[in-house]
Amino acid sequence: MVRACGLVAAGHDAVDPAIVHLMAMWVQPEARGAGGADALVAAVVAWAESERATTVRLDVVHGNLRARRFYERVGFTATGTENVRARDQVIEVQMEYAVALMEAE
Repeated sequence: MVRACGLVAAGHDAVDPAIVHLMAMWVQPEARGAGGADALVAAVVAWAESERATTVRLDVVHGNLRARRFYERVGFTATGTENVRARDQVIEVQMEYAVALMEAE
């Protein structure tokens, strides 16, 4: 039996359609470390590519080193931009992934 063990949300930037934002991702605790997060990010990147986006962008909490290392491992790099989240004043680090667009045949 196949069952969902995580979820991800992504969408186009409101101003620049070449940017896709990975807005939220969650994997069930018992499924962590088994490739679920990799599959969710790969799905977002594949969707971004199909949408002709050039960049997948996300914000990760500054102190969440596990998440930052994960995103670095799958190809994201810090942009050098940090933001203060309005709702709780938490510092977030912006990261980006460059989407490799396929040539049109």
